[in-house]
Amino acid sequence: MVERSILTAKKTAFISFSIGTMLFLLYQLSLESLTLIYIGFAYTLGAIIVNSIVILHLLYLLISFPKELKKLVLTCFVVLANIPIAITYLYFTLSPIFPKKG
Repeated sequence: MVERSILTAKKTAFISFSIGTMLFLLYQLSLESLTLIYIGFAYTLGAIIVNSIVILHLLYLLISFPKELKKLVLTCFVVLANIPIAITYLYFTLSPIFPKKG
């Protein structure tokens, strides 16, 4: 059960990263399409929900199977690694829309 959940979590993290990156690149190549901003926003909300469920499940497994601590914690970090990537994409997407004043 633990190994299958770890594999599913890693696949989920990879798919979330891949789709998010494709949307970001499409947005950059499309000369900043407003439609892609809406699609990206909806995708991001969905990814937050799915990845939160995955993290909660991993935390449950962490409590239930303490012998698998190292594997589960590393998998949590893999899933959580998408957060700074998403923040970076958000920064580069919104910085032309809301330029710094000064």
